[in-house]
Amino acid sequence: MTSYNAEKASRARRGITAESRKKQGQSHSQNVMIKNIVNEAIKEMLLDETKKGTPQYKQFLDAYIHTAIKDPNSQAAGFFADRIIAKDLLTVLDTQHEKELARDLDFTRYRILNQFYDRQREVMQEINHRKRIMCLTSRRTGKSTMAAGIIDLVSVKKESDIIYFNRTFANGIKQVFDNVLKYADSVDLKITEKKKSDGYIKFANGSSLQIFGNSNNAEADKARGYKARCVIIDEVGHQRNLDYLLNEVIYPLMADYEDSTLLLLGTPSRIPHHYSSKIWESDTSFRKYNWSMIENPYIPKAKEFIDEICKAKGLTIESPFIQREYFGKIAPDTEAIIFKKRSYCDEDIVEKIRGGHVRITDISIGVDYGFSDYNAIVTLAYNKHDKTSCVLEESKFNRAAVSEIVEKIKEHYRNAFELCEKVKINPDDHVRIYADTNEESITADLMVRHKLPAYNCYKYDKMYAVEMLADELRSGRMLIKKSGILDNEMDRILYARDDEDNIINEIDEETYHADAIMALLYASRKAFFDMDYDINFKESAPKTSDFTTDESGTITGYNTADTLGNFEDSGIVG
Repeated sequence: MTSYNAEKASRARRGITAESRKKQGQSHSQNVMIKNIVNEAIKEMLLDETKKGTPQYKQFLDAYIHTAIKDPNSQAAGFFADRIIAKDLLTVLDTQHEKELARDLDFTRYRILNQFYDRQREVMQEINHRKRIMCLTSRRTGKSTMAAGIIDLVSVKKESDIIYFNRTFANGIKQVFDNVLKYADSVDLKITEKKKSDGYIKFANGSSLQIFGNSNNAEADKARGYKARCVIIDEVGHQRNLDYLLNEVIYPLMADYEDSTLLLLGTPSRIPHHYSSKIWESDTSFRKYNWSMIENPYIPKAKEFIDEICKAKGLTIESPFIQREYFGKIAPDTEAIIFKKRSYCDEDIVEKIRGGHVRITDISIGVDYGFSDYNAIVTLAYNKHDKTSCVLEESKFNRAAVSEIVEKIKEHYRNAFELCEKVKINPDDHVRIYADTNEESITADLMVRHKLPAYNCYKYDKMYAVEMLADELRSGRMLIKKSGILDNEMDRILYARDDEDNIINEIDEETYHADAIMALLYASRKAFFDMDYDINFKESAPKTSDFTTDESGTITGYNTADTLGNFEDSGIVG
């Protein structure tokens, strides 16, 4: 009550009465009404058309702009200058342009994605959002067409470099090149350069695609020095030396882009312990996807198709072949393993042999040169009378200068020489080196300059010798180191299969090349011959007449001189 009386007294002092408040309210209402009437009249005048059919406001603006242009110092000119040159307006316009551009790019991506089915889109939408993705599926799921779509999807963002690997360069061209062009054309993604023979596509926005093969390490090394926002390895389960390709070549070239993605794509490998299987089963850094042809909406009656395959091949749904090829499951082809059973020597046996406490008659050293893969050296000690043998030393290495290879061979020979002294046999008569013929000039250098008993290996009747080697290991007459280099290779080397999936008497070297096994094969041929086995063998020296010697005494050869030059100082093998 007190505050009310105080407020009333205050209004009285200011001359504000109830009557004056009423008049003030009426005046405000009249002002609003007049303002609305005036605004409406102005709007009608501005919208009213002239004789030329032009609205008055348009005529007014034209005159105002004309005045501004005619007199830059006029009020009209100042009005427009403030609004056109204002920083805020330029920022707004730039922001609007960026938003429009982003909408255009998003729509292009949508148009690409819309050409693929749901399981493919799940993978595609993760590209450049996840660092590592692995997709193992069955046959007929559209893996390679998806790879082509991903290439175009990534290239939508300007200045994006994309690298695609396949088993071979030719296969890479066949799988994706034309499809990349097709999908790009379908969304008006402009291309400024395309060289099919080089596996290269350049997009108008600065993005690019480069295709590589991975038939050997030297081919993989061609990608060194590149950079990539996205790397795709297709047919990952069939890639040779995948660990080398990833660790030595690919991971370093992805460092330039913060949003880079590596995609491994393919059907599970038939090779036991393949590196792709290891990634799938234990590497948690990869986001993993798996589905079968049954989920491909473009394959009608897929289940019936698989049943027909099983019936034709006499297989069940649970067979490794069907699970691997038609359901995309890890199921190695253990049936095709060449060296299914091996016999092992423990360290005690090796030390007894090295100490001269086990009778041996000869030592054979096998060398597999790996100009484009790995180099391998194996020392085999044997007794030709009781037909027993044991691998004493095994070496495998990559990217070595020829001088390093020579030094490693000499190390194996020195160890063999010392053993000969302990068991009282003449090394000149009982130690031999048998080397691959693909780098014959290195063998000549070993023989002529280093005075080592180095010879070309005998390569004929290869599969017969492989089967004999497998039989020696199975029977226990030959021993190797458990979990050693040879043992690991023998887990992975398989017989090939024909188009009908029948095992044939050939080594499947498309997906795995055994280096140490080849070195052992070269060494064992001489051992089997000395043991009077039914096997052909011929000891042939390298053709030194085909090579030249420089002032230092180093031999250079016609077949490698262009790439290796001086063996002692230049050239990388493997």
